[in-house]
Amino acid sequence: MHYFKIQLSDQVALIKPTLEMSESIYKLVVENKAYIGEFLDFVDNVEKDGVKSQKDFLILRFNQEAEGTARQYMITYNDEIVGSIDLHNIIEDFKRAEVGYWLSPEVAGKGVMSLAVQAVLAIAFEDMDLNKVLLMADVENIASNRVAQKNHFTLEGTHRKDTPLRGEYRDINVYGILQSEFLEKA
Repeated sequence: MHYFKIQLSDQVALIKPTLEMSESIYKLVVENKAYIGEFLDFVDNVEKDGVKSQKDFLILRFNQEAEGTARQYMITYNDEIVGSIDLHNIIEDFKRAEVGYWLSPEVAGKGVMSLAVQAVLAIAFEDMDLNKVLLMADVENIASNRVAQKNHFTLEGTHRKDTPLRGEYRDINVYGILQSEFLEKA
């Protein structure tokens, strides 16, 4: 299969998703539902909707990309899809976006997400000329908070009881990084 690919290391790459990847993404999410779902509730309905859930999500992202409000990438490790990373809520007038991601547990803790975040930040700041990228992390999501800190995001505050997750409102740490800060570190 041919697809657009950005090689980040010998083992890690970002690829642009295609609809043909829907089944692989679906299987990855289902196999890792407990791990991914600890802080992300999109997994709750995945099995009910089957492969269609991922196909519909990708179509939504393709439409958002056409509108300029999102950019979607899949993360690969040794050419196998292991996660997802995106820029979403892109607001051109404010030159701002949010980054979101998830990763399978098999590659967690190997620096894969930091490589992916750095690549997406380079796209945001160097190619798209954004001023700021936000990262939202549940206060109890130690790994995601660590990714933000490791990638030079600044903790800007905590939104208390902000985001619902299975009937409970969760506290969310809000991190930000500015274009000038990213370029200074590059």
